[in-house]
Amino acid sequence: MFLYVERLLKLHRSHFLKIQHLQKILLLHSAQLKLILPNLQKALLLHSVQLKLILPNLQKALLLHSARLKLILLDLQKVLLLHSVRLEPILLDLQKVLLLHS
Repeated sequence: MFLYVERLLKLHRSHFLKIQHLQKILLLHSAQLKLILPNLQKALLLHSVQLKLILPNLQKALLLHSARLKLILLDLQKVLLLHSVRLEPILLDLQKVLLLHS
């Protein structure tokens, strides 16, 4: 019985020492985080301000490119329509020639 109690005491002491060690580590990490967090907050604030400045310019650029692409697409549609109108008589003639030769 005495050996059992002695083992339990050693085991509890070991656990207690491990818990103390973990508490020291947590305290150290907590202190490090307290030092790091203000710098992170400043950096996030700075990036937030920078993004607020950049986003309107990006939006303007996207709008401009969108308008340009719409104009280009309209021009392409006109060209395709023109070519399809020009190609239609040629295709009809080719069909006639093929029918004559078959």
